[in-house]
Amino acid sequence: MGEVAYTCGWCRGLNGGRVVHHHYPYRKTDAVEAKVHVTAACSNCCRSSELIFQFEIELFCFMPESHPDNEVYWKQRLGTNYDDPVSAIVAKPIEQYPSLTRNAPTGIDDSTTVAAWNAAERADADPPIKGMAYRQVLESALKALEGKLGAPSKSGTPLAKRVELLIAKDGLPNHLPELIEKARGLGNRAAHEFDDFDRRDVAIIRDLCEAVLRQCFTIPALVERTEQLIEKRKVEAAKKKATKSSGGITPP
Repeated sequence: MGEVAYTCGWCRGLNGGRVVHHHYPYRKTDAVEAKVHVTAACSNCCRSSELIFQFEIELFCFMPESHPDNEVYWKQRLGTNYDDPVSAIVAKPIEQYPSLTRNAPTGIDDSTTVAAWNAAERADADPPIKGMAYRQVLESALKALEGKLGAPSKSGTPLAKRVELLIAKDGLPNHLPELIEKARGLGNRAAHEFDDFDRRDVAIIRDLCEAVLRQCFTIPALVERTEQLIEKRKVEAAKKKATKSSGGITPP
């Protein structure tokens, strides 16, 4: 089996994974737009990822003299097992599953917080830079919460002070300050202990930030939607009951 170099979407490790299976087009009419699907097992965490590459002849390190429109040629050219890879793949995939990035949690009604999350997710940078980017997500989220309470703090207010102000105004669930404090501490480490901050720290601060966003935005939005649905069902039930009692005439 061949090897493929990629960043694992499970453990975030940059490694050479073993190719388990792949499929590529064999007709020349497919070659222009076709994509190569590769299943690879991570050498670090042993979990499988689906990688998608744009089809190129050079991707598999062979240069056929022609591109005949028949499967037999390709089987003979590349070996008897048509699904076996023929060499290492070092190109960057155009898509992969699980993805290296996550969408912002649902329910966030603040565009600045969503933008900060997306920027942190897509940042192709060293771990300390990504750690500081996730710290910025916390800053944006707490500012949005302050705005909802109608008590925005002054520009430049430290993150720890924002947490204290929100606690004083009952703007945070009881267990949330601890999550924020741990994420804030990791963000500070990213800024001040540059050499010691690695991918493991990024994974933790990312998960902490996501937990904070879900607690502050996703859960309240879900509760609100549920309450609205319950009220809607009550109205529908009342109308249905009134229709039955009035002999089938729907009330206004």
